[in-house]
Amino acid sequence: MKKKTSSAGFTLIETFVAITVLLTAIAGPLTIASKGLSSAMIARDQMTAFYLGQDAIEFIRHHKDTNALRSDPWLTGLSACMSTLCTVDTKEDVLTSCGTSCPPLRYNDESGFFSYNLLDDETNFTRSVKITPANAEDNIEVTVEASVSWTAVNGLVRNFTVREHLFDWQ
Repeated sequence: MKKKTSSAGFTLIETFVAITVLLTAIAGPLTIASKGLSSAMIARDQMTAFYLGQDAIEFIRHHKDTNALRSDPWLTGLSACMSTLCTVDTKEDVLTSCGTSCPPLRYNDESGFFSYNLLDDETNFTRSVKITPANAEDNIEVTVEASVSWTAVNGLVRNFTVREHLFDWQ
């Protein structure tokens, strides 16, 4: 009679090593996918902030051009934003002074527009606009700053500012 010395199964140590190798092989791609998704959401928010800032600048430029077509003084209707922060509701065509702190924008899923309508869903974006005369002596140039701030996916507060110089000439 011969004794059999080899075993046909795995030992406990071999099983732990195999599980560790499998977990490492799975964790790498999951980490990469998680980072990629996080980066995509940050990029989406940055693009949204850029477009919201540019939208506010275009709104101010539109008012300036409309004043020129009506032969009104070029800054007519923009006093709410002169040297103070204001909100610009491009959907409702309204400028409202907000002092030192502006409310967050709201989003309507059905229309796809950002506004300040209290019936819409609140977003994490806050937009403020400020118009500053470039020279106190003459009234021919203003600086328009549209700032958008939001809380990113990683919890950091981000800020994006668009600055434009407008002149009183057609």
